[in-house]
Amino acid sequence: MGLGRVPSLPFLLRQVRVGVVATGLTVVALVVSYFGLDRAPFDRVGLASVLGIAAVGGAAIAALPWPRLFETTGMRFLYVWSVADIVLISLAVAATGGGRSDLFLLYTLTTFFFVASYPPIAQLALLIFTAASYTIVLVITGWKITAGALVGRLSILAVLAYLASYLSKELLDRVQAEAAARQESDERAGFMSGVVKAGRDMTLDPSQVVEVALDGVAGLGFGDAGFVALREDGSVSHMVAARGRFDGDGSAPPDVVDLVVAQGETVSIDRSEDDGRGGTDGMIGSPVWVGGWMAAVLVGRTRDARSIARHRVEAFELLATSAGLALENAGRYEEERQTVERLEETERLKSDFLTSVSHELRTPLTSILGNAVTLERSWQQLDDATRRELIASLSNRAKELEEKVTELVDVSGSDSATRGGFHALDLSTLLTTTAEQLRGPLSQHRFVVDVRPGLETLGDGVLLSQAVRNLLDNAATHTPAGTTVTLLADLGEPEDIVVTVRDDGPGIAVADLPYLGARFFRGGDLNVRPKGLGLGLALASSALELHGTVLEVESDEGRGARFTFHLRALQRSDARVGGNGEVSHGSP
Repeated sequence: MGLGRVPSLPFLLRQVRVGVVATGLTVVALVVSYFGLDRAPFDRVGLASVLGIAAVGGAAIAALPWPRLFETTGMRFLYVWSVADIVLISLAVAATGGGRSDLFLLYTLTTFFFVASYPPIAQLALLIFTAASYTIVLVITGWKITAGALVGRLSILAVLAYLASYLSKELLDRVQAEAAARQESDERAGFMSGVVKAGRDMTLDPSQVVEVALDGVAGLGFGDAGFVALREDGSVSHMVAARGRFDGDGSAPPDVVDLVVAQGETVSIDRSEDDGRGGTDGMIGSPVWVGGWMAAVLVGRTRDARSIARHRVEAFELLATSAGLALENAGRYEEERQTVERLEETERLKSDFLTSVSHELRTPLTSILGNAVTLERSWQQLDDATRRELIASLSNRAKELEEKVTELVDVSGSDSATRGGFHALDLSTLLTTTAEQLRGPLSQHRFVVDVRPGLETLGDGVLLSQAVRNLLDNAATHTPAGTTVTLLADLGEPEDIVVTVRDDGPGIAVADLPYLGARFFRGGDLNVRPKGLGLGLALASSALELHGTVLEVESDEGRGARFTFHLRALQRSDARVGGNGEVSHGSP
């Protein structure tokens, strides 16, 4: 047994079986040797009694419930058994001649058995008891042995005990090493199976990936688990999800997370003493790499005071790697899904645009063609007034068609426009002039112009005028008659001009807001919305982008809309001119 190692239950049960079989074989051999063959005179009754007691004792030993006994006091029964065997052997030696008896050899059997079965202190005690029992037998039977022979026999017995102890220790070390290796192999296989299952269960849902990773950490024997998200600078963002005590306090273990971030690799912390937090905790953390950067740290904690085995660390690392790959795949899937949605939306806009173009161009073309055919076939029959009316209608429809084609050409031109033609502009004059040009389309609305005079900026007058024109035309088209449309321009932050077109119409549907400014997008029902190609806001946005600004849209459905953009001011003034040409002061 070596240096006090506790034998396993299967080993002890095997020792009991071997001891019972050895006892039975010894009894049979002695019966044959002493009662079946010629022998020198001996105490036949005494030896028969000893053998009978040994046989009955062996049967009783075999019948005991050793598995249950070893859970309580089984080792004590083994010690009693060994002592009884030594006593019986001593009685057999006394019955067969004392010092002259060759049954002294039976002591070697019990010595080998207890050396192979018991811890060192028990081995020494039984060896001393054996020597004392033999000496007592010699004294009772009149010695019949020389002192040298006695010392020789006892010395041989001691040497046998030493050799048996050594061989037993080596054998048990090898058996235990193989058992440990087998246990580690089984654990490794179990851990790898758990990691493989976790990898198989990870879907393209990031939250589900995190939950599966935490389940995998629990499967590796860590009672506490956490998934800690990191910012791009490596600092802790938040605990995404947790199990065990991490879930209770909702906080990340800063020591192991900081070490993982600093070293960029898996870190395990073994604690064999109380760490001041109410237990002996071993912790491990492994980086979760997503797209080449450390996005999170997977953390596990156990109350096991022993060090975390290497194969356990390897399984933990593999689990973190699987989580990172799953999250990366989830990110790519989401990007592809959004790309597909954008392509589908583009295709929808394209289809909508083609429908709109077909309608918008076909209507004036049909009228033009109808009027032209009428004039061609019935010129002589028509009076002058009718001719003039048809020609005027043809001209109006041709102008309408020209406007649609010009709008399409403007879209194409906005892609290739540059800032090369920018120069200082009197923005106040440009805005009021553009507003006056739109009073016709806005005649059914209450149109308010509130522009501070003297506003100057750097830009392209044609593009800016077109942008404002499109914003006002958009308001006229999508708001009912009688509503108010307002054009505002004022100084904002230092060196900043704020231009706003607002209305108190029906507003913009929330679902349409993200698409405003996209080419060919037209919100609302295809069958009831106003005519148009859906290019006005797109042209305005393109023109403003060339001026280094963006069109900002705000709307509460049912409460109107507000379109705003900012330009860099070149000059400021405190005066303001209203829509009726009067000068006023202050802010709107």
